[in-house]
Amino acid sequence: MFLKLATNKFAHLVTLIVFQLALYLLTMPRNLSWGAYGNASDGGELITALNFLGVPHPPGYPTYIILLKIFTSIIPFGNLALKSNLFSVLTSIAAISIMFLFTFKLSEKIFPEFPRFIKLIVCSIGGFIISASPLFWSQSIVTEVYSLNALFVSIILLISYKIIDNPDSESYKTKCLVWGLAVGLSLGNHLTILAVIAPLFCIILTELKLNFKKYIYIVTGLIIGLSTYIYIPISAAQNPPINWGGADTFSGFIWLITAEPYREYVLGINQSLLFSRLIEYMQILFLQFNPLGIFLCIIGGLAIFRKMPKLFYPLTVSTIILSLYSLSYNSVDFEVLMIPALMIISVGISIGCLHILYLLKTTTLIEQKHLQVFSIVIFLSSIIMILPVFSIYSNFKSLDQTRTNPAISYIDEMTQHLPPESVILANTDKEVFSLWYNQFILHPELNIKVIAIPLLQYDWYRSQIQLLFPENIPDLSKYDLLVNVSDIVEYNNSNDIVVYTTAYNAHWDPELLTEIIINGKLYELILNTE
Repeated sequence: MFLKLATNKFAHLVTLIVFQLALYLLTMPRNLSWGAYGNASDGGELITALNFLGVPHPPGYPTYIILLKIFTSIIPFGNLALKSNLFSVLTSIAAISIMFLFTFKLSEKIFPEFPRFIKLIVCSIGGFIISASPLFWSQSIVTEVYSLNALFVSIILLISYKIIDNPDSESYKTKCLVWGLAVGLSLGNHLTILAVIAPLFCIILTELKLNFKKYIYIVTGLIIGLSTYIYIPISAAQNPPINWGGADTFSGFIWLITAEPYREYVLGINQSLLFSRLIEYMQILFLQFNPLGIFLCIIGGLAIFRKMPKLFYPLTVSTIILSLYSLSYNSVDFEVLMIPALMIISVGISIGCLHILYLLKTTTLIEQKHLQVFSIVIFLSSIIMILPVFSIYSNFKSLDQTRTNPAISYIDEMTQHLPPESVILANTDKEVFSLWYNQFILHPELNIKVIAIPLLQYDWYRSQIQLLFPENIPDLSKYDLLVNVSDIVEYNNSNDIVVYTTAYNAHWDPELLTEIIINGKLYELILNTE
């Protein structure tokens, strides 16, 4: 009985799923969260956009919004934030499950004569390792797009392997269609997945050669997947409260899907900070896998290179591109862009572990059979203890978001004493998105209007808030931050409506506007008429 279970692929898969489900549900927040490290600020905006089927920040994430809407409509319990967090949990579990299947197929190709149960155990360990790595774990329990991105990465890797390994199989139609579909859908979620798609497609081209029938299936799947982008102009035309870019126009649509406001972040890190960013990158990498994991990945990479160079090159190139991209991305949350690379590294760790076990099993230095078995057991136990178990022990307390919730505490602190109908001029993404969530989801009865200061520079946004809040927003046809804010303050004060801001002395001319400190984070703005 035990031997059957040990060699049953689905038994290992169920064990991995139960492990992830328990770990993530024990630490998943029950409401809006900024994440364990305070860098998951998009949740408030994504949930609010979901509620109104709106258009979130560039590039719009149509695949994410559509799939999340379907999921939250099916789940009969919990608030919208809890359902959205649960969506991340389940997509992460699906991603690691597929990565397990991909790694196992790869291990069968590289070590065909190695015992099946050992390959299954080691591939399961690889799943445990990436599941319990703090960065992947932290993004798997909050409302963010990176769990779904991880799922698409795993699907594309598995289907790519099947195409590369046997391009002339009878099921090529299905494989090519699914590959194109996964690529199209993934591009509607997060564009960084191009770093995984492009190198793999180059290898697939060499395998399919000039068989245009196969390309037709890929293109068909791609077009179907990319059709999610039709959602954006349709949604934008309905004027939902969250509606970036005025994407019902062609220029607005292009502005949104090309992520124009964020282009300056790409390769935007100051050259003087590159070395410190590199050190930070290495620290993050070692925190996920520690030096033993990195060593095993190098061994695994060499094993893949020897047996499957056609897979080694795209995986290596993808990891390098993703690493360089995240290193040079000028944002405080750059590390989340590393997640696909971490998934590839976890595959290398599993293959590296198998390679060392293979050497232990076949070495002539240990002649006694029982000593070989003992060495394998000790090595496997060490990997389990040092990598996933140590990670859970070290990070559980800091990643557990069931006890405290800074995002909800911030919302309560900012709004609990405000009079209804107030206007808040918010500055950072964390402030704006959290207060939008409060305005439209948590406490809509307060009728507090939240205006994003950084977005006032865009014509589409000034037009949008004037349409949404005609009683609070005067004509703002031209952009001049100080004039625009002064006009908003004057317009509301004349109607006995109080205007607050989260930006202290950041933009205001004291000769025109006076600030009154409310609670150290919120300030009342009064037009200075003297």
